[in-house]
Amino acid sequence: MTHGGARPTASGAPAVLGSEVIVLTGAYGSGKTELALNLAAYLAGRRPFDSLAWPPGAVPPPPPARKGVTLIDLDTVKPYFRARELEQAFRGFGVRFLGAAEGFAHADVPALSPAILGALRLGRERVVIDLAGEEAGARVLRGLLQSAPNRRVAFLLVVNPFRPFTGDAPAIAATGAALAAAADLDLTGVVANPQLLDQTTEDQVIRGYQEVARAAGELGIPVAWAAARAELCPSLARRLPVPVFAIQRFLRPPWERSS
Repeated sequence: MTHGGARPTASGAPAVLGSEVIVLTGAYGSGKTELALNLAAYLAGRRPFDSLAWPPGAVPPPPPARKGVTLIDLDTVKPYFRARELEQAFRGFGVRFLGAAEGFAHADVPALSPAILGALRLGRERVVIDLAGEEAGARVLRGLLQSAPNRRVAFLLVVNPFRPFTGDAPAIAATGAALAAAADLDLTGVVANPQLLDQTTEDQVIRGYQEVARAAGELGIPVAWAAARAELCPSLARRLPVPVFAIQRFLRPPWERSS
């Protein structure tokens, strides 16, 4: 099913982090937008290298090479949290935001900036894409990648197994298969993001990871990494067989924002 307009990357966290384009998709509440923000900051060198904790015995890859990073907001379908709301702050990190065309920044219609095609075609920067986790969003990605035939693309499914539509392995696998078919692009891996915001415990992360790993097995792809609050990561890295990405919360729901 691999799309003719892009080359898939190899599986596993080191290969994914070395990809030219990293696409994060997932169902509502998966945490993919927060993860996209953290990943863009990490690739731009604005998150500590040890934000990614590796299991004992694993050999981490070298820190990401300093290169410009573009974060493309393709969450055009029923967005609740939008990455582009933090555009000004992230500009200071060296992260360029692309998404809606000029005049459509706060609209919910898929009127995309023409600069997105340039970012994908030219390959001068690392690209992180925050993709709507519905089939309509995946079809947008399919159209864009037709214009980028030589980019190495990692396509990751972000899963929070504590959300209603991805609460067990069969539901997660069905979601992943549907999105891959709509995008006409094979999934590279799954990101386990079991979280209940600040109330998440280490044991809940372990239990959630296990369900996500079962789904990854059904899909025939690896779990690229898990994600958790920073204070949980050192212990989780000793208990999980995959790297654990320490997530910094950039996004806040409206009721937590200062007026």
